[in-house]
Amino acid sequence: MNDQRAQQSGGARGSGDSPIPRRTAEQQAALYRTLLGFDSFSGRLTHMLAHESFVRYDADRTPVTDPEFIAAHAAELRTKRASAQAIADWLLAHRGISISRQQINNLRAGRRPMPRASEVNGFADYWRIDARALDPATPAEHITGFPDTETKLAAPDWRILELMNEIGLQSVQAREIGSAFDSSSPDNKQALIEILSAISRDQKTTNGD
Repeated sequence: MNDQRAQQSGGARGSGDSPIPRRTAEQQAALYRTLLGFDSFSGRLTHMLAHESFVRYDADRTPVTDPEFIAAHAAELRTKRASAQAIADWLLAHRGISISRQQINNLRAGRRPMPRASEVNGFADYWRIDARALDPATPAEHITGFPDTETKLAAPDWRILELMNEIGLQSVQAREIGSAFDSSSPDNKQALIEILSAISRDQKTTNGD
């Protein structure tokens, strides 16, 4: 059972993957719409900290990120909301971003202006969102149009599309992803996710602030 959980968790431990559960396309679109209702970075950050920071753990305290697995084994999993300190620790360990709990709290309270680009990208990685959704200066249509939310995708396909858009392949549409990977195995999809994630991290490291 533990081996099955480790596979379904998406390799969250030790891979640099976020411990936050993946969302369906519908859930992601709903989150973007919610974030657009806040006209400041602090408002959007406050929402993410309060409502989108819940981590599911199995009996071995391994984060479980697959939504289908979470739904099927909800009674066996423990849920804990990640603190600002836990998020800061993850950003340092997995993205090399040094930000303190107090700095995160200052951003939430609006006592510190818009954070550095690397910090915004780190937050976006942690919460599995498009970084543009945290920036109130980004036109709404750029968020609501990312990606094609009318097409239903399985969770791995959604993550592939999200990462492809993130690294600059923004012409790829959800309907194209669904048909392209119909015959692909879960292992091959996960391998592609890891490659795209690595490319995204390389781009962020190169671009910096």
